[in-house]
Amino acid sequence: MTKPVFASQRRCFWGDCPNESKDLTLMRCSRCKSAIYCSTSCQKKDWSRHKIVCIGKSNLQKDEGTASVMMNLVEKSFLCVNKNEQLMKSIKEAEARLAQISEKLGASEARLNGERIFREAQKCNREMLVPDWSRLDMSNPLAIFPRSIEDGFKKLESLKEEAERLIEEYSKKKPPSLDHLSNGEKEELLFKTINDNIYQIEVVSDRILFLISNGCGLVDGKFSERVKQKVQLINDSNLQLEINVLISMKSGLFS
Repeated sequence: MTKPVFASQRRCFWGDCPNESKDLTLMRCSRCKSAIYCSTSCQKKDWSRHKIVCIGKSNLQKDEGTASVMMNLVEKSFLCVNKNEQLMKSIKEAEARLAQISEKLGASEARLNGERIFREAQKCNREMLVPDWSRLDMSNPLAIFPRSIEDGFKKLESLKEEAERLIEEYSKKKPPSLDHLSNGEKEELLFKTINDNIYQIEVVSDRILFLISNGCGLVDGKFSERVKQKVQLINDSNLQLEINVLISMKSGLFS
């Protein structure tokens, strides 16, 4: 016990204490600093009851410190998740914007760069947030993540900046003019574009759609049959469908 307390202010915490004299010197429990007793004997007799509620100050401070650390971790985790979502959203929007520019220019370079950047962002995201348990090291719990949060955000910021730079760069370019070509020359250009790249069609998909959108393939009001036949050899069913729909629109079958 420690710290004397005036007897007139409090009485012994042991309920069966026989001492009621005001001349008694009451002492506080050295552990919780709340319970007071008139003697060590009373404290011992009351311990079976008091120990249930007795909390050491040092332990309380430790618990409060742990809670504070946990709250900080939760707050930081929330901020990290929010920042991560914003960066991934920006990169995804940039990918879509680069795809639109590719369609406008009739060149796949912008779209392919956008897809590459988004793939790299997804890989970085996994390395930041998905644990690799084969890397488990109890002395360094964060080692289970192949990439640290700080390095991950640096990488995502860099990819976002690259995408924005490419958008600015490609936006300044103008689509090629086809006005100097005759209908026959346009048809030949479209056929050659598909035929020469039939096994790597993704590389020229934007150019094919651009050419058809600008009237290539139409001869005397009808769409080139040899181009249609080449389109059927395209392995990408989605691209094949998109091209056939565009051909039908240009041929006036539906609008």
